Amino acid sequence: MYYYWLITVVIAQNTDPQIEALLDIYNSLNGKHWEPHKWNTTQITSGNFCSLDGITCFANSSLIESINLSNNNLTGLIPPSLCNITNLSNLVLATNNIYGDIPQCMDQLKSLKTLLLNSNKLSGQIPSSIGNIGSLKTLSLHSNRIRGIIPDSICDLSKLQKLSFSKNPSLSGTISLCIGNNMKHLINFEMAHNNLSGSIPTSICYLSSLLTLDISHNSLNGIIPKCIGNLSKLHSLILTQNKLSGSIPSSICKLHDVLNVFLLNNEINGSIPNCINNMTKLATINLGNNKIEGIIPFNLNKLQNLVNLELADNSITGSLPYAICELKHKLKTIIINNNSINGTIPSCLGQIKNLHDFIIYNNSLSGTIPNEICDLHHIISIQIDRNKLSGNIPNCQYFPHLEAFIADINYLNGTIPESICNWTVIDTLNLGFNYLIGTIPECLQRKESLVKVVPRVPHFYAFLSETTISRTNICCMIFPE
Repeated sequence: MYYYWLITVVIAQNTDPQIEALLDIYNSLNGKHWEPHKWNTTQITSGNFCSLDGITCFANSSLIESINLSNNNLTGLIPPSLCNITNLSNLVLATNNIYGDIPQCMDQLKSLKTLLLNSNKLSGQIPSSIGNIGSLKTLSLHSNRIRGIIPDSICDLSKLQKLSFSKNPSLSGTISLCIGNNMKHLINFEMAHNNLSGSIPTSICYLSSLLTLDISHNSLNGIIPKCIGNLSKLHSLILTQNKLSGSIPSSICKLHDVLNVFLLNNEINGSIPNCINNMTKLATINLGNNKIEGIIPFNLNKLQNLVNLELADNSITGSLPYAICELKHKLKTIIINNNSINGTIPSCLGQIKNLHDFIIYNNSLSGTIPNEICDLHHIISIQIDRNKLSGNIPNCQYFPHLEAFIADINYLNGTIPESICNWTVIDTLNLGFNYLIGTIPECLQRKESLVKVVPRVPHFYAFLSETTISRTNICCMIFPE
């Protein structure tokens, strides 16, 4: 009887699949060099593994609920025996040096809710078996070296809330047509910085709970689906750096909760929808580097939460609407360079007290620089070069944060105001190719930090370059050498 009892105990200890899996994890992922969480293999073999760092067991049980070894210097392959911890709810191995394939057996983890393998060096393809983990709510594989296509079985994850496959440059193929058909709980859909092609499927509009849609930095083509307005809960729409064409659908204005819209670096044409004023929670809109025409809508004043307005590198015409000045509480960035904007700089611009960047170079602005610009006490960068501006440089006494004032290639005249000496943090001052007269203020001649090149125009040097800074008596016109 004694021998029978002893043999039974030994067999029970040696056949516990959790013990085998933990030992394999330790050995396969270079456990001797883990930091900060370290494991003692004696604790594993003795069955006391619930007290190991990064291990959580269910209450009053020795069944493992969670393994969290993120950012712990794990190096090596994920052992297939990990799939034998069948009660596992959370597996977090992010931010390590894990390489090789994701085990095909992952679908044995029938209770898994969280799978975070992001920020490693995993390669191979996404196993289709992952689609069989019906309990999964969070799946993150971003920032790896995964290749191949996204399996359609992903669409079977009906409880999934967060999906991130971003930053896998060799992940190719299309966005599956089944996306949206069975994923009503999805909140985050992130597939940016991959090599995806094809069009955006209209089925994506069925993701009625979606808060973030980020499929930027791919090779997607076609139009923005007209049904995009059906994503009524959306907070962030990020379609940057693709090959999207067509116009911005007016249905986008139905996104009443959206905070961020990034459509830059595409081939989008047409005009900015006038109904944009309905997107009253909008904080950032960036439509830069497209083929957008028409004018800036005159009803922007309803976007009282707008912080960043970025429309650079398009074919926008018309004047700067005075409605911009009514965004005086939160607006920090106006970037509309490289368009065909005409008219004058609104004198009310000084009302936007929190403005940091006013960048509107290479347009057709005329008239004078309004003196009210001196009221922008939080301004960091003013870039109004390559326009048709005339008149004097405003005598602004107080620019405590201004780092760049670039106004070259205009028709400015008069003298350089002595008040520039009060711009204490200025490091880029470019007034070349104007009709300025008089002398360079003495304080600027002593300001060595202003001796620098303006790289944005390769053939053009800063006004105060080493070859001109010593000249204290320049009349008629001021040009760089």
